[in-house]
Amino acid sequence: MSVKEDACKRNLELIERYKAFYASDRGGLMTRVSVSAAGADVPAQMVVRDIDWEDEASCRAFARSRLERAKAFWQSIPDVDDDEMRRLQNLAGTGAVAAAFVKDAVLTHEETTNYLVPPIRDWNEDTARIGFDPDNPWYRGQMAMLREYVEGWDGSYGIVPFTHFDPLDLCNQWRGNELFLDYYDHPEELGSLLDKATECVLELESHTRSHFMDGYDFDGAFMGCWTPGTYLSCDAGDMGNPETLAKWGVPYTQRIVQAWGGGYLHHHELGIHQIPTWSACEGLTIQFLNRDPNTDHLANVITEEHLESSFQVAIGFIATYEEFQKHADRWAQGKCVVAVRCDDTAQAQDVVKRTAALRNF
Repeated sequence: MSVKEDACKRNLELIERYKAFYASDRGGLMTRVSVSAAGADVPAQMVVRDIDWEDEASCRAFARSRLERAKAFWQSIPDVDDDEMRRLQNLAGTGAVAAAFVKDAVLTHEETTNYLVPPIRDWNEDTARIGFDPDNPWYRGQMAMLREYVEGWDGSYGIVPFTHFDPLDLCNQWRGNELFLDYYDHPEELGSLLDKATECVLELESHTRSHFMDGYDFDGAFMGCWTPGTYLSCDAGDMGNPETLAKWGVPYTQRIVQAWGGGYLHHHELGIHQIPTWSACEGLTIQFLNRDPNTDHLANVITEEHLESSFQVAIGFIATYEEFQKHADRWAQGKCVVAVRCDDTAQAQDVVKRTAALRNF
């Protein structure tokens, strides 16, 4: 068996494990481990601010530096049989993601990211700037990066072809913080913009899959865990109450994940109160909550309601090794995918062993 075939075989086995996990009605636990000292000597990548977005070679150089860095990191980490799936997320700044749908977008640039200057200030004049155009320079640049990832693909990693904002998050990018007043001041205009955002996401993903993925054999999304469909984020939904998210977020995201056959949704522990709301999003596979400062951590405050809702949409979150030791039995009563931060290889191996004992599927 070749190296590529062996790598593919391992990932295909993990995909089947995740499929069984999502299909189970008995709950269970999946864990992805990281070791704190791993990757300390991995070389730096080209910085986002140095990308020349008008030059395909520059975009490819950025992607190539990320791929080389990722491969060096993967070689540096302990070899443990956990549920982590190596992946490359096609991302070169959040501003470029939203700019892919904006005519004549203006971005500000920092070393590690970029930001879109909100393009919709006047509802009557500016909404026409929004739409999917395969010749948009920010889309073309990200597709040049994707080609580099696909051409370098060896079966050892999965690719997230585009880092989608969900419709509500896209509208936050296009309107800035005016979005949070639009719920009350411009509900009709916002509804129309959310419809347009939904269509934009579906058009872009379809175009990406049909034009830039030849030679890549994996289905679904690789975000440490595997899901059918692909990646979405909705940080904007965390900054409101459940009724607001249920009206302005979930119905539009639901249209997307139902079209895709599933999906991975990123948000934050600032939105722990939105877990039951997102669990009503039919077709969504998992919601993964990143840690925030000055908030409760889901690893410690997970409730019976959260565990019950995880049978509709699985829950992912981050935990320390000590939190895993204390709470793993409880997490396994629902459907949880936990990224466990360990101090050393011995802790990582302990997490893997205990996880295997807690599997109910």
